[in-house]
Amino acid sequence: MTTNPMDVIRMALDREKVAYRRYTEYARSATEPAIRELFQFLAELAADRSASNFEAYYWNDMLSMYRDGRSRQTPCPFAVDSFVLDAYGDMYYCLSERKIGNCLAAVEKDPNSSHPCSTIYYDPENLAFREALTRSACLHCNSGCFVNIGIKKDLKKHLLFLATRRSRQGQGADG
Repeated sequence: MTTNPMDVIRMALDREKVAYRRYTEYARSATEPAIRELFQFLAELAADRSASNFEAYYWNDMLSMYRDGRSRQTPCPFAVDSFVLDAYGDMYYCLSERKIGNCLAAVEKDPNSSHPCSTIYYDPENLAFREALTRSACLHCNSGCFVNIGIKKDLKKHLLFLATRRSRQGQGADG
């Protein structure tokens, strides 16, 4: 049994990924009322579109992922320029994936030999790992971690989302 809380979180996220994959396969062929109800609920959350409601974009994206099997479109701040640093000094681009380093590892032996976070973050191998994530795991990730921040960093997607709805409404009103 692990004592590191991050290992427990990672195990839970792994279970979530497996559950998402199973659900996606099930949802594509499901006609049960509960699935339709879920889709309706997500559609209602997505319908509350306004310039300040960034979550509507995310819910619309999740609806498209679950119902249509489309890959994720919601920007993730961790895929752009963020990272997670836990209390043990472990660094992650995403808590659903492996750690990319530890900024405290050498401190116990020699406090002057620790690696700054920037060295770990910009390590070419880690940058290649992050790039690979954006072409694999990120495409089917349903995590809502910091989506408000991610959408603000790629505001064009949100604005296009808002404009698409308005143009559709305008077309419907004009016939």
